[in-house]
Amino acid sequence: MNNTAYFFCDVDNFEQLQDKTWNAQQRNYKRQKYKVIDTAILKDEQFDRFKKNICQPVDFLQNVTSKLCFSEESEYICLAVTNEHSDAIILVCSFQYSYPKFVAVVRRNSCGEKIY
Repeated sequence: MNNTAYFFCDVDNFEQLQDKTWNAQQRNYKRQKYKVIDTAILKDEQFDRFKKNICQPVDFLQNVTSKLCFSEESEYICLAVTNEHSDAIILVCSFQYSYPKFVAVVRRNSCGEKIY
């Protein structure tokens, strides 16, 4: 699995994140390395609420926010946020803020492997 993605700051919602990702792909921008340290699997309504307001503070970041930063290997250290029914995984790097400072989206196929 290729652990690279397009990370963005100041993202309001999931649609905007998808648009920014698509534009970055079309312009052949360089992807950034990341490493997932934990996964938050949200219930449907929680995940939908998160996707509508990505830049808002969220409770599930409280216990891991101090770990979400850059590694010595220049990787984004991330929390993966998803739910059981979604093929989208939102990667969150807070840089010790109470909200997702940098986010990326990757997709998985039915086998759980990352597509982009």
